[in-house]
Parts: sequence; C-alpha cells; structure tokens
Amino acid sequence: MTDSGPPAQLDDVVTTGQRRSSPTMPFPARGSSSGIGDTPGRTIDLAGDDPEPPPGGDPCANPATALDWNADAAAAQTTKDLDEFAETEPPSGGRGFNEREYGAALWERADGSVIRGPMRHSDQTFAEAAAAAATGGTGRPTVSINWTPPEPGLVPIGSVHTHGVGGTLPSGHRGALESDVGHLLGIAAQREFLLGAGRGAEARIYVASRAFGQYETPGPIKIHV
Repeated sequence: MTDSGPPAQLDDVVTTGQRRSSPTMPFPARGSSSGIGDTPGRTIDLAGDDPEPPPGGDPCANPATALDWNADAAAAQTTKDLDEFAETEPPSGGRGFNEREYGAALWERADGSVIRGPMRHSDQTFAEAAAAAATGGTGRPTVSINWTPPEPGLVPIGSVHTHGVGGTLPSGHRGALESDVGHLLGIAAQREFLLGAGRGAEARIYVASRAFGQYETPGPIKIHV
C-alpha cells in the first residue's frame, strides 16, 4: 500500500502505509495520516508484540479490529527476524536486504493471533539476476514463500518479503500473477476458499526494505503496509 506520510518509529523498525478497503481495489493516493493503518501516530511495541492501543479502548479486545493489529505486530517482528536471517542464510556480506529477497508467510490462528512461517531467501542475488537477464538468461531474484502451515488449523493471512534499498512499493498490477499484487490476490483467494465470501479482503502483504543510506550507516528498516 502507498506511503501515507511521516513514519511511526518502532524501535529499529519504521512503518509506513495505508490499508486498502479490498485487495482488488487500487492502491490509494498518498494521504495525510501516518502510522499504522489509517490512524495517526500509532506504534507497535516490538518488545511485547502488542500495538499501542488508541484512545477509547484496546483494539485487540475487539474481534473486528484485533486481526489488523495482530497482523501488523507479527509483520514487524517478522521483519526483524528476516533482517537477522539475511546476515546468515546465506551470508550477505553485510548487504542484507540489498543482496537478495527474503520472505515468510503470515498465518492466522483460530483465536485471531498471527504467527509467521519458515523464512526463505531467493536463489539468485539481485546482481546475479541482472547479469543473467543481460545475457539472455532468466533473472529471478524473487523469494518463493513457504506456504506449508507450521502448525495445524492455520489460515494464510499474508506475507512479508523484502525489496532492495528504498523499494517499498509493491510490484506489478492486478493482471500480473507473479507480481506482488498477484501474490496478494492469491492469498485473498485462499481465504475466500477456506473461510467464505468476504474474508479475502483481510489478506495483506508487507514489503520491507532498508531506507536509503542505511548500508553506510545502519539504521531503521522500512515496513511498507
């Protein structure tokens, strides 16, 4: 989803973005709100994995709003996990998200909590993919998300994957099945099939990347929601 103004600081993770009303709707224009969802100034407490409740009550206590907050918190933690994973699997030489794509599925439990699945990385680095494409080969520096449920009774709700530095916008369009948008529509279709009509609108993807300049001076990761 598109940037919606100044980011909300989340320890070493920054969130930006604006939710769409449906995964089949166009990405919205830049707005004036900031933070998580459409509510200005909200943050996720990564230490406890619980979003900061807004005035008027804890959204996690309301089934109508808990899923969004649980998914955002799980995505923030997954981004931190992927950042650590990128340094070792395979070793990235300190380039992390700027070396290749990393990603993991997000799964909804029956109680509305959200957990991540196993983390993966693309086979090709961005440099290897560019070199292959330049010589007429196939360049695919994209990560193949592992959609095997890590425990029984889970339903897919989304995924987190990385882009190179500054690349927080989703790729592709509604007709491109291998794009980020096509990926989102696939998750939505699974929710419709497993949970019923209308539940596909709860699907979401998160795109994470380092901010510009952060490889020279380590700093925050962007999560694009």
